[in-house]
Amino acid sequence: MYGRPTFEDVVVEFNQVLGHVRQKLRVLPDATGDRRRMLIDQAERDVEEANKFIRQMDIIIKDSPQRVVLQERIRVFEAELSKVRRELLLTIPTSTPSNQPMDNAQVDQRERIMAGNTTLSNTSATLGRIQQVSADTEATGIGALEDLHHQRQQLEHADDMMSQMDQKVTQGKRLLRTMWWRMLTDTFIQFIIIVLLIVAILGVIFFKWILPLM
Repeated sequence: MYGRPTFEDVVVEFNQVLGHVRQKLRVLPDATGDRRRMLIDQAERDVEEANKFIRQMDIIIKDSPQRVVLQERIRVFEAELSKVRRELLLTIPTSTPSNQPMDNAQVDQRERIMAGNTTLSNTSATLGRIQQVSADTEATGIGALEDLHHQRQQLEHADDMMSQMDQKVTQGKRLLRTMWWRMLTDTFIQFIIIVLLIVAILGVIFFKWILPLM
C-alpha cells in the first residue's frame, strides 16, 4: 500500500492474518513436538498482529462520517478475533505432566494474560507514535523558524533595495531638475541671441537702405 491505508485496506490485511490463524488451528490437532510449538507461536503472533489491525481501524475511523457503521464492523471483527484466540488457547497444553489442553478456567486466565500483553504492546506502539509525532512537530517547528529567518533576511534585503531605489529616485529627480534648469537657461539664452540677431539685422537694413532714402 502506498500512502495512508484506508479502512478497507486494513480489513483485507486483518482477514488475511485471521485466515492464517484459522489455517494453523486446522492443522494443530495433527501436529506434534517442535512443529506444534512453532505453529502455536506463529498463531499467537498472528493474533497480536490482527489485534493491531483492529486498533488501526479505530484510528482511521476517528474522523470518518460513517464512524458509527464502521464501529459496528470493528465489533464484529473483535468478536471473531476473540473466538479465534479462545480456540487457540484451547489447543495449548498445560504445564502438567499429562500435557492436556487447558480447561476453561486456565483458558480464561491465559486469555487475560494475552489480552494484557496485547494492551501493553498497543500502549508501547501508541507511545512510539506519540514520540514520533513529537519529533515530527519539533522538526516542523525548526523548519518553520528557519523559514521565518530566511523570510526575515529576504525582507531586510528588500528593505535595503527599497532604500537604494529611494536614493536613486531622489538623485534622478535632482538630475532632472538640474537638466530642466539648464535647458530653460539655454532656451532663454538662445531667445536673447535670436532677438539680438533680429535687432541687428533690422538695424543694418535701416541704416543701409532706409536711412539714405530719407
